[in-house]
Amino acid sequence: MSDILPDAGQEIRKIRRYSLLALVIWSLLFAGAFTYFEALNANSALVLARETALANINRDTALRAWVSSHGGVFVPRANAEPNPYLPPSQRTDETVSGQSLTRMNPAYVLRDFYRHYSDDLGIRSRLVGRSPINPENIGDDWERDRLQMMVSSDRVQYFEVTDIDGRPFLRGVQRLQLEPSCRECHQAVSDHRQHLGAISVSVPMQTILAQQEATTRPVYLGSGVIWFCGVGIILLLSELTQRRISEREESERKLRRAATVFTSSHEGIVVASLKGEVLAVNPAFTSITGYPEAEILGRNLSLLQSGHHDKAFYQKLWQSISEKGYWRGEIWNRRRSGEVYPEWLTISAVKDSAGKVANYVGVFSDISLIKQSQEQLEYLAYHDPLTGLPNRAMLKDRLDHAVERLHRSGAHGAVMFMDLDRFKAVNDSYGHPVGDEVLKSVAQRLAGRLREGDTLARLGGDEFVVLLEDLESPESVAVVARDLITLFNQLFDIGEDRQVSLGLSIGICLFPEDAEHTDDILQHADAALYQAKQAGRNTYRFYTEALTQAAREKLSLESSLRMAIERDQLVLHYQPLLDLQTRKIIGVEALVRWDSPEHGFISPGTFIPLAEETGLIVPLGEWVMREACGQMRAWLDQGLELGTVAVNLSPVQFRHEDLLGMVRSALEESRLDPRYVELEITESGLMDNIEAVELRIDRLKAMGLRMSIDDFGTGYSSMAYLQRFSIDKLKIDQSFTRAIEENRLEQPLVTTIVSLARSLKLQVLAEGIETEVQLNYLRALGCDLGQGYLFSRPLPAQEITRLLQQSQTT
Repeated sequence: MSDILPDAGQEIRKIRRYSLLALVIWSLLFAGAFTYFEALNANSALVLARETALANINRDTALRAWVSSHGGVFVPRANAEPNPYLPPSQRTDETVSGQSLTRMNPAYVLRDFYRHYSDDLGIRSRLVGRSPINPENIGDDWERDRLQMMVSSDRVQYFEVTDIDGRPFLRGVQRLQLEPSCRECHQAVSDHRQHLGAISVSVPMQTILAQQEATTRPVYLGSGVIWFCGVGIILLLSELTQRRISEREESERKLRRAATVFTSSHEGIVVASLKGEVLAVNPAFTSITGYPEAEILGRNLSLLQSGHHDKAFYQKLWQSISEKGYWRGEIWNRRRSGEVYPEWLTISAVKDSAGKVANYVGVFSDISLIKQSQEQLEYLAYHDPLTGLPNRAMLKDRLDHAVERLHRSGAHGAVMFMDLDRFKAVNDSYGHPVGDEVLKSVAQRLAGRLREGDTLARLGGDEFVVLLEDLESPESVAVVARDLITLFNQLFDIGEDRQVSLGLSIGICLFPEDAEHTDDILQHADAALYQAKQAGRNTYRFYTEALTQAAREKLSLESSLRMAIERDQLVLHYQPLLDLQTRKIIGVEALVRWDSPEHGFISPGTFIPLAEETGLIVPLGEWVMREACGQMRAWLDQGLELGTVAVNLSPVQFRHEDLLGMVRSALEESRLDPRYVELEITESGLMDNIEAVELRIDRLKAMGLRMSIDDFGTGYSSMAYLQRFSIDKLKIDQSFTRAIEENRLEQPLVTTIVSLARSLKLQVLAEGIETEVQLNYLRALGCDLGQGYLFSRPLPAQEITRLLQQSQTT
């Protein structure tokens, strides 16, 4: 289409050029007409002025001849002086009534006439001569020049436009012949050339021009209106032509876009007649249905029907088109290959200018992939993507159904909440890909033990749930639980000849005995699982009411702890750290204490694990760090000799991403030198990810802090990691210290730990020293430092201050 259509932009530019040319030609025609009219006006003004001047000259000549032929005019003597050039007998006369008259010669009569005529009409006329008898007839420079020119050329007339007193006048002179009656006064004239006379007329041009301007002004105004109208018509025609071209181009552009959309659209498009015969299809139609354009044109669209829909479906379809002008929805059609597929179809009725339906246009897309995606999404909405097991949503749906069904039948069911023991260590040590494979193996093992009608679901992480229905007795649940736990006696293969050992803790809730609602059943099973973990893991526990009460108390305690941290209701006590040889206080350990307004004094052994479980240990640890650093700064400012303040870090806090920033902020806020701070971390906190732990310890050491391992010997003690980590001190757990006096088997461990520390050039500190026997034994071993009730209990900061002051004065 674009090949046969002219370029609209080029046409518009051509129209604009033609319009500009027409405007120029139109303006030039008017400018020429105005110029010609102005010239005619100027010439007509001169002609009118000349005719006026000639009329005055002819009138004056006739008057002069008449007066001269009568020898003059007698007027009352009182109105004129006698003519001095006439004989006295001819100067005067007397009327019958006796009135005295005087005779005025023609020259006098004409001068008087000229004076009155000039005053009335503004046209100046007078007699001039080269050598006049009367001085009043002496001409001005212009008149004398023209008289001289008449003498030289024998011309009888001269006319010229010139200024008089700054105003334009048409001036003219015409030669006069000496009348016979005038010769009496001009007897001495022998040469008429020497006494040449003429009539001089001056016609004011200003009056004529003003009259002419008043006459031509309407002509100019009308001409201006005609010019503006012509310009407007030219511009209007140009604009209309350009608009028609633009509209035509826009229509053509729309047609091209429609053609492009028709051919390029990924959606199938078909145009059909009122009888359903195919008139046109686009390439996408062929791609989706498999019918080439040449094969489908002229055929009825009914050949695409799949038989999936009944007659009523198509009746509703055409009813919608008839009432609304369109139908939109999902329909199943058949490809040329015979394959039935779903498509999203819109059929619209196209009307002509008369408002009647001319044909139908169908636009459709193949939604086979969308259908597959929907099925996949529905599957993912109710299944765990890793193991393929039902997820929480499906579990709740099946549990709701089971509760309702068993409530009607009077049967029993159970929910077993399961958690993998030691799975986190596997995930952290070998990575998440290995952990995912282990979870798949766990799902396979558990599913292999359950009945076909039982539901095994994964809630996330290492949590699994089993729904058992139609139980014979509660004892049968215990049998299943023991069997599932027994499955974990076999190691899990993780590849590369490596195996890992896991355990299984199970919490069981029976329904409807323990609960009748889905959420309660799951909550109670979770509470029983917590109890199983508290019992040593790798076991199972049934739900009891006491577990719910304990869970509620735990939630209440968690809420109170959260408020205690926010409201600054916690306090720090400090236990002195002593040099065992001199019994001198060289430092303190910061220990948090909580005296709750609601619950009373809460043991750290109770709220510290709760804080670690809920994540509150992070803000709690930050508060302890800031308080301890601030108090240490205060003691140093008081001049007290104290070398170390030890702060405990929980494994959760030690792994927190903002640990270094928190420590740095506390040091900067308190202006405390890092060398006064010692961070204590338990062995279990060092075993998650050796490389990450080593990097974190190195960064803390780079800040100038000291590091110690707390409760050494109770966890995974290894010579290898002690040599790898930058540790300054080992702290012997108090359980080993108590064994010194009790002569238990752990006593040799103390000797081993002290020897190990000395060989690694580490300081060693014994916790829980309560007797002199323990002190003397540790001294004999060469233990460097100690703490315990033998020296002092944990004390508030004020009492530590007094203790340090007393120690320095003694």
